[in-house]
Amino acid sequence: MKGKIKFFGLVMILGLFVAVFLVSALSWAQKKPPTPPPPPADPAIAYTAWYTGSTAGDHREVIVVNADGSNKRVVASKKGVAYNWPDWSPDGKRLVFRDGGIDIINVDGTGLTKIADTNVGGPVAWSPVPLGDGQYKIAFADNARLPDGTLRNDNDLFLVNADGTGLQRLTDTPGYNESPFAGYCGITWSPDAQYLAAAAYDDIVLYRIDFDGGQFTATSLGGIVNPPGAVGIEINEIDWANTQNTLVISGSWFELLTIDVFYPAHIVQLTYTPNVRETGPAWSPNDSQIVFVNGAGGLSVMNSDGSGAHQIVAPERRVILLRPQWRRNR
Repeated sequence: MKGKIKFFGLVMILGLFVAVFLVSALSWAQKKPPTPPPPPADPAIAYTAWYTGSTAGDHREVIVVNADGSNKRVVASKKGVAYNWPDWSPDGKRLVFRDGGIDIINVDGTGLTKIADTNVGGPVAWSPVPLGDGQYKIAFADNARLPDGTLRNDNDLFLVNADGTGLQRLTDTPGYNESPFAGYCGITWSPDAQYLAAAAYDDIVLYRIDFDGGQFTATSLGGIVNPPGAVGIEINEIDWANTQNTLVISGSWFELLTIDVFYPAHIVQLTYTPNVRETGPAWSPNDSQIVFVNGAGGLSVMNSDGSGAHQIVAPERRVILLRPQWRRNR
């Protein structure tokens, strides 16, 4: 009898233990934190979408998308406003673009701020590092005004701090177009911000940026691209690599090429697509890939040697994609 009592006592203790364990497990399961949400989108590429259809109205938006084409979303849009020429801040958290002036916005679409008024639209580029006065600079092309208030019909280069202070004219070259047709040309910084390259229709002009006594000056080093025998060639958007002194350009009748900035005879043609327009090339952060607007009107990414091209954003009817820029700090 005593053995049975002892046995049943052990069973009761074991049962109590199991019950406590189950209650504790159930309580833990109820209290454990919920499954975390998926990580936020990590945009890599910004570009302009120009809506030309009557339904959407003629306007331009700034859009960001991941490098694989996922998580596409609008950052800046307003009917009747032509947001254009996006470029990334060095930390990848903001974008600068044109709408007739110079605007800055957070990549999530908040904090839209106009930092400068301009006379015309055109390319804009955020310096990858601070310049000699410790400020990040935004370079842009604009038409200067004559003493009587009329606009000159050529462009010069200007600088402004990212907070909108310190607006300064960088070049004064009457009759020479650093960016004669805002829809076709571009400007780009060297990785150390000591140079600016400006597409000038049939050439690329290289400027050394000098700082002295609180003012910057641009010393022209002359043209670096003038392919022989290419009469009427158009050099369009350009982008300076992040780890080397190499430009990727859209030129030679809208083929994509790379060129060594300081040894311009070193030209490599990346695409061979007669009668097809490929524009807006820009380097990935490690220079292993290039994003561009393909001949069908979508966005594609290819390896830096021209191989492996694949589309990441499909073309849309009555939408023209323009000027992609790859975030540089990934």
